[in-house]
Amino acid sequence: MVERAGLRVGVARRVITPGPEHRPIWLAGYGDRRDASTDVHDDLEVRVLWFEDHDCSVAVVVALDLMAMSRDWADAIRGAVASSVDVSVDRVLTHTIHTHAAPSTITGTDALGWEVPHGWRDDLVAACVAAATAARDASRPARLAFTRMGLPGSLSFNRRGLAYAPTYAVLDVLAVDRDERVATIANVGVHPVVLGPDNLAVSADWVGACRRHVEARLGGMCVFLQGCQGDVDPHGMTWTDGPDAAFASVDRVGEDFALAIVAAVAVAMPVAGDGVSGGAVSVRRRLLTVDVAGSPLGAVARRDTLDVELHEWSLGGVGLVSIPGEGFAELGARILAGRSGIPTLLCGFAPHWLGYLPVPFGEGYEEGLSYGETAVDAIARALEVPA
Repeated sequence: MVERAGLRVGVARRVITPGPEHRPIWLAGYGDRRDASTDVHDDLEVRVLWFEDHDCSVAVVVALDLMAMSRDWADAIRGAVASSVDVSVDRVLTHTIHTHAAPSTITGTDALGWEVPHGWRDDLVAACVAAATAARDASRPARLAFTRMGLPGSLSFNRRGLAYAPTYAVLDVLAVDRDERVATIANVGVHPVVLGPDNLAVSADWVGACRRHVEARLGGMCVFLQGCQGDVDPHGMTWTDGPDAAFASVDRVGEDFALAIVAAVAVAMPVAGDGVSGGAVSVRRRLLTVDVAGSPLGAVARRDTLDVELHEWSLGGVGLVSIPGEGFAELGARILAGRSGIPTLLCGFAPHWLGYLPVPFGEGYEEGLSYGETAVDAIARALEVPA
């Protein structure tokens, strides 16, 4: 075996847009969208991050341009990726960017008009496996730089009118052996809903445009991690002015976010314990059983308790905390406060979707798409305390 020094990072992508044999595509995310998708504006992708340390400890993030995934869809991907790259399932974390212009991968949403394309699952899993294998094979010695900054107020707003002081983070991954960027990992918590229910085109919304603009300016691959966006929308939503105006707005909003990300990269600081000095990769997984009796989603699932999977990883000196659903901005702030001084990424919708996590818990449709206040409080308290 060839000895590997320090941290290695690899990235790869594959297209996951359902092919013609799986169309028409019924897009998920809006209850008042009645028609199937008419075309593809920009391809959906899976982007994989591979982290490996000198002891061959591995962590794999599989980020997908989808709205959200139920446990069965996520487990199919995680199991296949783990088997293909010979790691345990708890070292593979699935994550979705939450675009509302992609097919549903939440089993049971046919009742909402979001037909689930189960026949497409094998193709989706195969693309994830191919991307994970390619990311592993492309891994190279890397060094890390990180920053967390205040998100410009012109980019987003709290749609519930709650106190809102958003931050965003960037992890810059640079090759050790040459002056070359491997990846820019952008961690922002804002809904990708510039496109509204009138949109019938497949798209990654402003996230896809943002990644393209970042890559054009910085090189390497941009991997977007959605954070706590449950009550946060972008400025620039264009829902009723037709597709040309909507996608022009998508590009403008995406570029605005890209400029913020590029600005953060410029001031990112080297991470202590990164690949240059042999930073470690470690994964920690917790299982939490919560009471969901009488809750809206508990009634749909016909269950009184729910098993919740929580991950807290260390990636060469940078923490990654999984959030199993749509956390409100306040939840994200509390998680970060509990890890003050530690570079931390928040990874929502990971490893799958367990509804909204409204913090504070009030009254609204988000609470109606949750497992209830008792469960949300238990998950929030667990996330606020480091593993």
